[in-house]
Amino acid sequence: MKVLRRVLVMELSNKGFQRDLGARQRCILLLDTSLRMEGVPLQDMYRGLKSFYRQVNLRPELKDILDIGIVTYGNGANTILWPQKLYRLSPPQLSSGGCDGPEVGIPSALSLLRSNTSELRPWLITICGPQPPQRPRLPQQIRQLEWALALAEYHTLTISMDEYEPTFLPPSEKTFQLKETRFLQFFDWLIEALDFQIQCKDDLPYTTAYSWADLSGLQNRR
Repeated sequence: MKVLRRVLVMELSNKGFQRDLGARQRCILLLDTSLRMEGVPLQDMYRGLKSFYRQVNLRPELKDILDIGIVTYGNGANTILWPQKLYRLSPPQLSSGGCDGPEVGIPSALSLLRSNTSELRPWLITICGPQPPQRPRLPQQIRQLEWALALAEYHTLTISMDEYEPTFLPPSEKTFQLKETRFLQFFDWLIEALDFQIQCKDDLPYTTAYSWADLSGLQNRR
């Protein structure tokens, strides 16, 4: 794990990223569309994405500087949206299938983040479906990825649909617990977080993970 983390950090750090990248943002959504998300969870995630699209289009200050890309994993890795400004009102359709884990989609997500981002502040948002009961934690690949990207000064945010606290997170950090239809709340918060950086030119913590109770506190600090 240490070797993988070191290699990723060296590779990403050499791409010219720095903390103060101005207002322009590149946000890559790495979405779990495996059979773990089949049915209501996938429908809820799509509704959240549609709300996110609408809100971005209603805010010229976001629409003009925000590039969004979407990579899904489950039945292999699929780049369903290359990084671009959100001119459409609805995201690409999502369909569930396969049982692949996030390690399948990580290379594609990193590739999109690294391409033409010398003037873009990079974000990686990972949404993971429920893990099997015998494996009560997020996959090790996500742990490795978060550490590497944090050290390379990326913004990373992991959201889990499980009801347990992932054991790898530092004691000071928590995780989103997505239950029922809270995808709408999450994407509302993501809009606020991006807008907050644009207005204040400030940084959120790297490798960020928040509980739902933390959202109001973060917004109140604005």
